[in-house]
This record gives sequence, C-alpha cells and structure tokens, in this order.
Amino acid sequence: MENDRRALQEPAGLQVIETLPQSDGILHPSLVSKFPIPGRDGRPTLVGGMALDITDRLRAEEVLKEAHRRKDEFLATLAHELRNPLSPIRFSVEVCRSQADPAKRTRALDIIDRQVQQMSRLLDDLLDVSRISYGKLTLRPEEIDLARIIERATETSQPLRDEAGQTFEIDLPDDPVFLHADPVRLEQIFANLLNNAAKYGGRGSHVILTATTGTDSVDVSVRDNGVGIPADRLADIFEMFSQIKATGSGSQGGLGIGLSLVQGLTQLHAGEVEARSEGVGKGSEFIVRLPLQAGDAGSPESAVEPARTETDPATPGPLEQSLRLLIADDLRDNADSLTAYFRSANHEVRTAYDGAEALAEAEDFRPHVIFLDIGMPKLSGHEVCRRIREEPWGKDISIIAITGWGQETDRRLTAEAGFDHHLVKPVDVGELLAIVSAAGLKKAGK
Repeated sequence: MENDRRALQEPAGLQVIETLPQSDGILHPSLVSKFPIPGRDGRPTLVGGMALDITDRLRAEEVLKEAHRRKDEFLATLAHELRNPLSPIRFSVEVCRSQADPAKRTRALDIIDRQVQQMSRLLDDLLDVSRISYGKLTLRPEEIDLARIIERATETSQPLRDEAGQTFEIDLPDDPVFLHADPVRLEQIFANLLNNAAKYGGRGSHVILTATTGTDSVDVSVRDNGVGIPADRLADIFEMFSQIKATGSGSQGGLGIGLSLVQGLTQLHAGEVEARSEGVGKGSEFIVRLPLQAGDAGSPESAVEPARTETDPATPGPLEQSLRLLIADDLRDNADSLTAYFRSANHEVRTAYDGAEALAEAEDFRPHVIFLDIGMPKLSGHEVCRRIREEPWGKDISIIAITGWGQETDRRLTAEAGFDHHLVKPVDVGELLAIVSAAGLKKAGK
C-alpha cells in the first residue's frame, strides 16, 4: 500500500521488489512496475501495475555470489597451501648451504623432498578433479587385494597423522577381499580420506579404518572423533571447494577438493560414498561402498599385483652404465640441477637452454638419452624431437619429455612428436634412473 501511494505521486511510476503470494501458496519475490492512472478530472486516482516473478533469478544470483565467494576463498587457500611447503624448502636450502654436518644436511634434504611431494600431490589432485569433471579420466582396472591398497594409503597419509599426533586403528576382514579396480585411483581415494581425517580430526584425535563385506559390495569406513560436520553441511560436503571451518580446533584445513575427488573416483568405480556426523565436535565418518568382483573372487595368487620396479633415487641402479645424456630446459635451475645429478653418477652430460641449442648439441653429441622440456624458446621440444627423429642417427635415441603439462592432450602431442616417455614435473628421480638404466641395457645389447 505504501508503494501504491508513492506510485500515485510519481508521474513516471516506480519499480520495486515486492513479496507476493503465488498459486503454489508460497511467497515469491516479484519485480513490480507501478504507475498512476488518471481519472476523468485528470488527477491520478488509480494505480496500475505489472509483476514479474524473479524467484529463479534471485536464486541464480545467490548461486553466482556463492560461486564467486568459493572461488576467491579457494584462490586464497591455494596460495596458502603452496606457500606452506615453500617456507621449509627455503630454510632447508639455507641449512644445506651453511652446514657441514652430514646429518643436518640429510635432514634438510628429507624436508625438501617431503615438501616437494606435498606440492606435487596438491597439483595432481587439482588436475584429477578437472579430468573427472570433463570426463577425461580413464581407469586402468585390474584384480587387486583391498588390503594391499589400504596398506599403501595408510603409508601415504602417515606423515600427516604423525604431525597431528593421531592414534590409528585398522580393522580388516580375515579373508582377502578382491576387487576389479584401478589400484592407483583406489589408493588415492583412501589416502584422501585418511588425509582428511588427519586435517580435521584435530591434534591427539583417534582415527579408525574398517572394512566390512556384504553380498556384492564392500564398505570401507574412515572415522575420526574430531571437529565433525554441521547437519546443514552434510548435503554439500562433496562439492568442489567445500570446507568446514573449525576455528580453534587445530585442524589444518585444505583446498576443499579432496572429498570431491573421492566422490568422483568412487563413482567411476561404480561405487558410492557417504558422509555421516552427529554434529559439530562429534567426529565424522566417511563410507566408501565398492562392488565386489563378480562371480568367484579368485585366489590370492590371482590378485597379487606385479612387483613395483622402483629405483632408489639416491643411487644409480646396479645395471646402469656411463651414458651420453643431453638435458634441455630453458629454466636453468632445472637443467643445471639435473645435469649435476647425472654427472655425479658418472654420466657424460651436456646441457642446452633453448630448442635450437638442443638440436645442435644432439647432432654433435649423439646422446643415448635426451631429456627435453616442451616450452622452450627458438624451437619447442616437440619440434626438436620431430627433427631428431627425421635424422638416421636420431631414430634409436631415447627421448623423454619433462614438462609441467600433464593432460591427456599433452601426452598425445608428445607421443605424436616421437617422444618415448612423458614425465610431469616435479619428476620422480626413480623414474629417470629406470629410463637411463633401460637405455644402458639397450646400449649393451641386452
């Protein structure tokens, strides 16, 4: 009525938002245009109006505002999560420079290695979430023993539990449980849940992992007695960038992508994941339900995975012999550090800092192995590789891409250019040594 009176006083009318009842019996916000209608004497005596229901528009605006808020919060948290490892890395580098004590230098190097792995896992999780959302992540399933996967996941998350001072309990079935699943992705699911429990369980908390089998599925539960989940957040806890704020709990927080990744990977395995909590301060439980292998679960022997052929990154493998290596990267620290490492292992190494220099060195040096960055000036790594493969002397060289680009399209491009391997930075030294060892065997004709 107040708006009606105002409209009578405004020759051009006015536009306001009013809450009006609709046919569903619910009050809806509407955008209302009101205008005066003159009587026979020319003075405004009536009010006309048109109302447009804007409920959906306002909801969409709220969704956009929430998305922007989460994006800003995510970027701030990402910066925080990346700065966290950089600080101990910087101070550990100073220790290595100033300390002659081998034990102190070793501890500093262990810190650097640990923090680099943490940053690498963070970036891998971000890329995996993106791949899942675009349907680009492909599973490589095989017959596996669930206990083996859980053992690896607990080892991966052990540093976080140690830092939080948590106690840990595990309860698995006496008989082996066999699944047809991707072992790497399954380990990722359970490691993320254990990491989540370490972050939000709080200092001195207790974490329990249990697995129970049903007729056609197995439930793996990760339960903690930490900060818990508010009832109104259980519905969105698996959404991207969703986080529970727990001021004063001692929880470490995170990017809010771990549980989204867990859900995506679980669904790719035709499974489901559920979150439970009795409320704030009463702990949380996450249950992953996965289908058992159809028919006979098979014998333990059939489920044993091939032994991992990991190489100790500290020293070259026993089969490794002196080779000619070419390392090309326009980031000098990357090239020089890798060059120094392989020279310390008694390889003959040359270094190039752009694509044209890499091509010239390859033709002059005729290396057994070439490590090429992709985004180099003058000539890209793709072009260098293609030109080398066109030469008679370049057909049998082992050429490895070392790059920060790791999407499926990036791997396809390197394969099309003629690369033998595609390694994503930061590269595991064991992988490099395995490749060099294989090149040594090839040189020896074995």
